[in-house]
Amino acid sequence: MKKLLVLCLAFVLMFASVGCSSGSDNGGRQETIDPNKTQLNVSNYNGGYGTEWLYAVKDRFEKEYANTSFEEDKTGVQIVVHSDKDGYLGRDLYQKMGITTDDVFFSESITFNDYVSSGYMLDINDVITEVNFDGKTIESKMSEEQKNALKINGSYYCVPHYAAFTGINYDIDLFNSKKLYYAKDGAPSEANYIGTAKYTNLAGEKSAGPDGQYETYDDGLPATYDEFFALCGYMKNTKGITPFYWNGEYRTTYTNWILAALATDYEGKEQMRLNYDFTGTAKNLVTVSDSGITFDADDTEIVNSNGYELYRSAGRYYALKFFENILKNDGYYHTDGFDGDVTNVTAQRNYLRSSQKGEPIAMLLEGIWWENEATDTFTSMAKRYGDEYAMANRRFGIMPMPKVSNDKIGEKTTLLDNNASYAFIRKNIDPKKVELAKLFLKYCYTDESLKEFTTIVGLPKALSYDMGTDAKWKSAYSKNVWDLYANSDRVYPISQNKLYLNNQSAFVYFDTFITARQKSALEALYSGVSAESYFSELISFRNKTYWENTFKRFF
Repeated sequence: MKKLLVLCLAFVLMFASVGCSSGSDNGGRQETIDPNKTQLNVSNYNGGYGTEWLYAVKDRFEKEYANTSFEEDKTGVQIVVHSDKDGYLGRDLYQKMGITTDDVFFSESITFNDYVSSGYMLDINDVITEVNFDGKTIESKMSEEQKNALKINGSYYCVPHYAAFTGINYDIDLFNSKKLYYAKDGAPSEANYIGTAKYTNLAGEKSAGPDGQYETYDDGLPATYDEFFALCGYMKNTKGITPFYWNGEYRTTYTNWILAALATDYEGKEQMRLNYDFTGTAKNLVTVSDSGITFDADDTEIVNSNGYELYRSAGRYYALKFFENILKNDGYYHTDGFDGDVTNVTAQRNYLRSSQKGEPIAMLLEGIWWENEATDTFTSMAKRYGDEYAMANRRFGIMPMPKVSNDKIGEKTTLLDNNASYAFIRKNIDPKKVELAKLFLKYCYTDESLKEFTTIVGLPKALSYDMGTDAKWKSAYSKNVWDLYANSDRVYPISQNKLYLNNQSAFVYFDTFITARQKSALEALYSGVSAESYFSELISFRNKTYWENTFKRFF
C-alpha cells in the first residue's frame, strides 16, 4: 500500500510539472508550461505588495529574451510565478528550502545568515557588484549600512527587496476640509506664535512642521509631541473627530511598531545602529522616576558584553510616554483598538468609511502597505458612493514623527525598516539555470524596474533611486510615502556582529517593548501603569544577569 501511494504521488507530481502551473493566487494567471522554452520558477510572498509588479517585469523579460536560447533545443524563457502568503515567508519558507523547486525568491522576514549557513542561498556577488543593464551596479544603489552588513565572507547572497515601515497615517482630505493643519505662526513651536493655536487648510499658509522648513511635504503637521496632543484635543473637543485608530486583533504588534518608530526617530540612525552592531558610543541613556527623566552624565561605550544598557535609551522612554498620553485621554483613540475581532483589514475598512458615515477618524496606525490591503474597500466604496471614494481620488498621507521638543525640530526623520525583505537565488538550483536566474535578478534591479515597481505598487524598494519629475503615482498616499522615504534616514535590522547574527530573533526591536511577564506596553499603559514604571520594569527584565545568562558565549 505504501509503495502504491508513493507511485500515485509521483505520478501526480509528474503530471503537474508537465501540465498547468499554478501561476499564483490573488487573481493571478494560470500558465501552461511551454516545453520549447526554459522555465525559471519564481517565488513571491503575496502580502501587501502584491504580485502585479512581478508580472510586469516577467512580461518585459520574456519579450526581450524571446529569441535567446538558455538550454539546448529550447528558445526563449518562461518565468513561472508562484505567489501566495502561507509558506512563502519567514520560518515557513526557511523550512521548505530543502525541498522547494523554485529558483528565485522575493520575500520578507528573511534571516539571511541562517539561509547562507544552511546552504540555501547562492553567492550572487557578481549580480550585485557588476555593471547592470542601466550602466550602474546594484551595489551603488545600496546604503553603506546595507553594503557592510549583507556581505558574508566577502560575498553578497541576497539583495534588498521592498521598504516597509509603520507610522501615523492621516486623512489629507479630512485635514483639509476640517482645517486641521497648523497655520504659519499659529503653531506653538514657531517663533511668532502669540499664544493661541491657529489652523488652516491645504490652501492656507501652513507651519513648517517637524523638518523646520516651509514649503516641504510636512508643512502644517505637528512638529512636537505637545503640538500633536494639542491637535488631538482640538480634533476631539472642537471638531468631533476621533484622532487615533488601530486594529484590535493585532494591537500588540501594531502598537509595538509605532513605539519602535517613535524611538527610532528620536535616537537617529547612529544611535539606533548600536542595537544591531553593539559597537559605538551610547549618548542617550537615562534613568527615570516619578519625578522625571535624567540623562547620564557620561556617554557609555557599547560592546557585546554590555548591550543591555541600550534598554535605557531615552527614545524608548519617550515612545512609552507618547502612548501613555494617548491612552489616558479616552477620546483620543477608538475602542476598536481593544476589540480582538477587529482585524487589520476591518480596521482599514472602518477608517475609510468613517468620514462617509459621519464619524470621522483622523489617523490610522498602520504600515505603508495598508492602501494595497484595502483595495477591495476602495473599489466597493467607489461603486456604491461614487468615484470620489476610489483610491486614486482619495488623499491620505503618512506623518513624519513629531519631535519630543522644540530643540529637536529640524533633525532628519529616521525610519526603521521592520520587515527584512530580500531577494535571492536558491543555492542548489539546476546548474543550467544559474546564469538565467542571475540575469533575471539583475533585470529586476535596473532603474527602469525599480521605478516600475514603485509605480505599480505605490511603495519604495529598499534602495536609492530617482523616480524623476514625470513619475506616475498610484495615489496621493504613494507620493507622500515616497517623499517621507526620500527625505529620511533609514535603519535596517542587519549587522555582521556575531551577537546579532546568531540571535536575530532576540533583537527584533519592536518586540523588545515586552517585559518578562509578556505583558505588552499597550496593555500595561492601558491598565494604568505609568510610562516611568513600565520603562523601569523593562530595564529590570533586560538586565545584566539576563544578558550574561543569555548571550555570554558571544563575548
